[in-house]
Amino acid sequence: MPIHLVQSNVSGTSRTYANAETSALDFLKFTLAAWLARIESAVSFACISPLERRQFYVEYLPDALLATDTAGRYAAYQTGLEAGFLTVDEVRKKENLPALPERVSTLT
Repeated sequence: MPIHLVQSNVSGTSRTYANAETSALDFLKFTLAAWLARIESAVSFACISPLERRQFYVEYLPDALLATDTAGRYAAYQTGLEAGFLTVDEVRKKENLPALPERVSTLT
């Protein structure tokens, strides 16, 4: 674990929002990620039969740990949608929601 995660005031400066956000990302990358992968594997192995593993899997979505607030997350999604590098279904997947059903045109 990086020392700045254990000792919050390493450099003698005060913490800012950006520092706290970076620390949360560091904690996820350097500490939790390996444990989350192990937990996913253990739960998948213990709770899902070998035949069902073709359809189902266990996945921890760490985005929830990084999301600071709903408004910020929605603003980021809006940016991605407007720039064209995210689709509505991708945003819905990040929010753990099902894809929207295909719309059938009634104008024909």
